[in-house]
Amino acid sequence: MVLAQLRKLGQFSTLKFRIGGHIGSCHLSHRDVGTPALGYVVPTRIAGRILHAKIETEDAVEFFCPAEVVHVDRAEDSVQAEIVIDDVRRILSARLLVIADGGRSSLRETLGFKPAVKVYKQSALITTVQTDRAHRGMAYERFIGSGPLALLPMHSHDYAVVWTLEPDEVEAYQTMSDDRFLSKLQLAYGERAGNFTNLGTRHVYPLSLARVAQSAEPRVVAIGNAAHLVHPVAGQGFNLGLKDVADLAELIHAAAERGEDIGGSRLIAKYTRMRRRETENVLDFTDGMLGIFATDFLPFVVGRNLGLLAIDKLPPVKRALLRRTMGTHGRQSKLAAGLPLRSRIAVDQDAKPYDVIIVGAGLIGGALACALGNTDYRVAILDKTPPAPMPTGAFRLRVNAYNRAAEKLLRDVGAWDSLPKDRIFPFRRMYVGSEGGSGAVNFAAADVGETYLGYFIENDLVNRVLIDRAETLENVDVITDTEIQDIRFDAERVTLLSDAGEAFSTSLLVGSDGAESRVRAAAGVSVNRRPYGQNCIVGTVEFDGDHEETAWQRFLSTGPLGLLPLAPGSCSLAWSCQHELADRLMQMDDAAFIAELDEAIQGHLGKITGIGERGAFPLIARDAATYTADRTALIGDAAHVIHPLAGLGANIGFQDVAELARLLIKAQNEPRAEIGGRRLLRTYERRRQLEDRLIMSAMTGFNLVFSNDVYVLSKLRNRGLMLANKIAPAKNFLLRRAMWMNLIPSRR
Repeated sequence: MVLAQLRKLGQFSTLKFRIGGHIGSCHLSHRDVGTPALGYVVPTRIAGRILHAKIETEDAVEFFCPAEVVHVDRAEDSVQAEIVIDDVRRILSARLLVIADGGRSSLRETLGFKPAVKVYKQSALITTVQTDRAHRGMAYERFIGSGPLALLPMHSHDYAVVWTLEPDEVEAYQTMSDDRFLSKLQLAYGERAGNFTNLGTRHVYPLSLARVAQSAEPRVVAIGNAAHLVHPVAGQGFNLGLKDVADLAELIHAAAERGEDIGGSRLIAKYTRMRRRETENVLDFTDGMLGIFATDFLPFVVGRNLGLLAIDKLPPVKRALLRRTMGTHGRQSKLAAGLPLRSRIAVDQDAKPYDVIIVGAGLIGGALACALGNTDYRVAILDKTPPAPMPTGAFRLRVNAYNRAAEKLLRDVGAWDSLPKDRIFPFRRMYVGSEGGSGAVNFAAADVGETYLGYFIENDLVNRVLIDRAETLENVDVITDTEIQDIRFDAERVTLLSDAGEAFSTSLLVGSDGAESRVRAAAGVSVNRRPYGQNCIVGTVEFDGDHEETAWQRFLSTGPLGLLPLAPGSCSLAWSCQHELADRLMQMDDAAFIAELDEAIQGHLGKITGIGERGAFPLIARDAATYTADRTALIGDAAHVIHPLAGLGANIGFQDVAELARLLIKAQNEPRAEIGGRRLLRTYERRRQLEDRLIMSAMTGFNLVFSNDVYVLSKLRNRGLMLANKIAPAKNFLLRRAMWMNLIPSRR
């Protein structure tokens, strides 16, 4: 509820970063990292008011305000604080004292937490300003002579202003008239953000960097500005303090549940280790940033201009910078990942026990449940909603390519024969061409001694058949009406609590819950997001003609377009294109869309007679930092998401299933094997992660090389396609590998 209230206040989705008087600049967008926003701008007084209101509703919290701590005594097993409230002295006793009283904390000094301080010859002037133009979620930061000047979007036409001033400028800027101040601000920014009008109250704060050598000692922890003070150049100070809160709260919660001392040396040492590196990195980054941008030394001027231009043109560098400044890089605590801390002691004893719990009853989770059917394992597959009903009539939007390895897996788990034959569409040939040239590659099943290359089948159909199959297995419980609210990891078990208060425990937890996996977040596994800058438009195309069981793909400068053969006279469309073009295409009526499609495919289908319902979704590659964690394995989209241009996404997910199931079934016959242990999980990760990443890199590379209008690349890729089509042994080698997924020699 608190987060929902705060998010309403000031979302910004893009940031423009520029050096005054120089060419260096970069543009950062939420689309660069595939998130709804880069961050939120929240006035401190409003955040404080919301948090105080929340505190007052908590029965477990006793709130003393205003109060002053006048003395603290530390003992081996407790800490006592003497406070004064309404001229009355009281003694409070606790196991842990948290110092969170800001950068000028007197309590910190009293208890011996002495900070090292670096005083900047700068002050920050904070105010608000209105403009005659809606900001549309755009934030600005500009380096001028005195230091950084930032405009942070708030309400539709309001900005918060953070202006770094030198000492001899402070008084003049604080006392000058509003009109003159607005004129200077307008001069500094031009009309990028519109014309500035109303000015708010101005406040000035001296700037410094401070850090305590040791932020925690037995019974006492300093957090937020009491532990570290950061220059506002990158807006990291408050965020760093919130990460302190998240890590400390999770440690206290876990220690309390285990019956351990929440203020003892073990917790203190762990908290210190968890926070040291991130704190040092943030402080060094912001301090170094000031040093680089504050100097007029020519080599630094040239270097920083080139650096900003490079960041703007190199998506991997841009993503890495944004992940770090957004706080999504590396290990994530539960609270930082948006997961609650809940008491579980009462329910653990009554948790329903399983050997394997699969979260996510989609294609990949369903396949694993079936693969573990009729084994010695007790298996549960959990989801908040059941799969869609069996498709009938018009084709569903999502159609997947199933290679021969996927077909074999579905046969092995007893699902293939239940698929209705009139909705399974084999393809014998595949054409791959490129805009701006005649070069193309033609693949044929007959060239490698096969009848078919694979099949195109609706996602919902296979999903429904897999879950129906799982429900027939005696050792598998299918529970598709429960939402997981909390996940707790212990040394021997993982416990899950549902929204209905049910508890489940397992030796091995498998995350198959998609690209925004809750299991992955709960396990503290970070994910690398790489937006492709494209949306994929899907739908069913009707036409007069024969697709000849041929999958057809053409690389356009804006992205690849694929036609997947279904029933005679029908194809499934997968058109990946840049966001702006995708938005325009989705807004067209059917006739206009068909005209654009016909032009893009150069009349390949003959006469297009209709287009069904259209859908579109953004394309974002996702790569989990690890595929395993404590008693946890990730499969399918929870571990990896790739570009759909080759139709391999579901297929590599099925290979995750095959490998994990093989290891688990083998472990049944090994008395000392531990199915949730590190040895089995590391083996799974080693066998899957490298292959998945190679495929992901290949798809990303194909998309980069083919989805552009660079003349030299156009000529090279045209010649490359012509050459590839002529070298039959190499072409057939790649085709067999794509069909059967044995891209890397197995290391059994």
